Amino acid sequence: MQQMTGFPLIDVHQHVIPDFYRSALARVGILGSGENPWPQWSMARTLELMDENGIAGLMISIASPGVYFGDVEFTRGLTRACNEALAGMVGERPTRFGARGFVPLPDVAAAAREVDYALDVLKLDGINLLTHTGDRYLGHPEEDDLYAALDRRRAVVFVHPVRPMPPVDYPAGYTELVFDTTRAIANLLCTGTLAKYPNIRFIMSHMGGVTPSLLFRLSGSMTSRSCAHASRTALRLISGVYTTTSRRRPRRCRFVRCSRSRIPRAFCSARTIRSRAMRRRS
Repeated sequence: MQQMTGFPLIDVHQHVIPDFYRSALARVGILGSGENPWPQWSMARTLELMDENGIAGLMISIASPGVYFGDVEFTRGLTRACNEALAGMVGERPTRFGARGFVPLPDVAAAAREVDYALDVLKLDGINLLTHTGDRYLGHPEEDDLYAALDRRRAVVFVHPVRPMPPVDYPAGYTELVFDTTRAIANLLCTGTLAKYPNIRFIMSHMGGVTPSLLFRLSGSMTSRSCAHASRTALRLISGVYTTTSRRRPRRCRFVRCSRSRIPRAFCSARTIRSRAMRRRS
């Protein structure tokens, strides 16, 4: 194992692909994530990679393509199975793993109940949301009860993109995933969700998509009539969002200053995200 020096590395963006999840998705015709077949995954190899790269802990989740494929009852059952499996993995290796649970959107009431179960009963470390479920992007007003529940708990919420609909004629993973993250952030801003629920600690994957390069445009869009309630606060609200980075020794990200607007330090690296549970278990 490589020697870990200085700040211990905690990887907050790591997916697991249990066999039961593959089998469940195969029953509804899903054989991979987007255009990609499922990669080979095993717990043994995951631990080897952690040791090879000096990673002290992983925050595991099951992400794209998610658990909703048109049948809400299927979604509820698969969500519960995923969360209990994640809790089992953490229980087997409590000093190496933390986990974030799924919720069964688009069923908002069931999603709020699953937050209680995942955090109170299973003792998971946070919640995993996708950029959109069906035709609803994060921040949709019909999901307010879920965001209120997360806000009351000051929950850590990891956001992972999924490919938008309709599909495109090229490998969507190269572009559309980062674009979808940006769409979700813009919707959270424009709907006022970030302002209304300031205690939710969002972590956006993949450096927040293309959001860093669009900060000035996003701040300008908030002055439009449809987003007027979010004007003057867009950059301040974005500054409360974290993002993951794949840099081995990440630093806090500083963005350039625009000639017309001072762009604040909008995102922090994943290195700044510490899991209280990870510290408690070590």
